Amino acid sequence: DSHRSIAYRMKVRVEDDIVLLLIILKYVRRYYINIILLTHLPYACLFYPKLSQVLQ
Repeated sequence: DSHRSIAYRMKVRVEDDIVLLLIILKYVRRYYINIILLTHLPYACLFYPKLSQVLQ
């Protein structure tokens, strides 16, 4: 019985870790998208003046 409870605790812990990982990935992805936009937008505006006019 105690062995089963240990297995159950391990399973719960793994599920918690997976949820935490998904949350972290969601925030990291948003963060990376912001970085990509901030770093690439000026270059896009240089190459595409019309795009920069639309954004302003």
